[in-house]
Amino acid sequence: MPDYIGNDNDIVVICSPDDRIYIKDMILGIFSNKVHTPQPENEFSLIFKEPWEIKNVKKYSNLIISSIDFPKDSTGDFLHKRIRLENKQNEPIFLLKNLFAKDQIVCMINSHDALTFNHLLNQYKNWLLDQFRESYNLKIHKRMYKSGFNNEISNKIKSIYNH
Repeated sequence: MPDYIGNDNDIVVICSPDDRIYIKDMILGIFSNKVHTPQPENEFSLIFKEPWEIKNVKKYSNLIISSIDFPKDSTGDFLHKRIRLENKQNEPIFLLKNLFAKDQIVCMINSHDALTFNHLLNQYKNWLLDQFRESYNLKIHKRMYKSGFNNEISNKIKSIYNH
């Protein structure tokens, strides 16, 4: 399986143009948290793509593939249904790990209409944020320690700063 691409805090949201009209602001609202490093910046960077662009973005670290059944469309609904069936999932919201790349999470969200979609996001908001934050933290930790620990430097920092 290939390594993921993109920044650790990038989330690619794949949905049809018909659905995007209804769900874009809702998803942006969930992931609108700011971090101060020291300037305020978004905790996550959302990138919206169409379903036919999946080949270009499927190896990104974090994906959200979303679809609402009404209005019907032939792109987002088809992609979502295909992935759902291949992975034998029937829940309106679920997570897949390592679907297209290593250390990747793919969140699948489907609802009947925009109102139900909004209800789902409100119901699962904290869970969604926790999943993407945990994934982000694990990736950062893995990258920081890919060459191992340097106990000598760690002990020196601990003796100087007591940390």
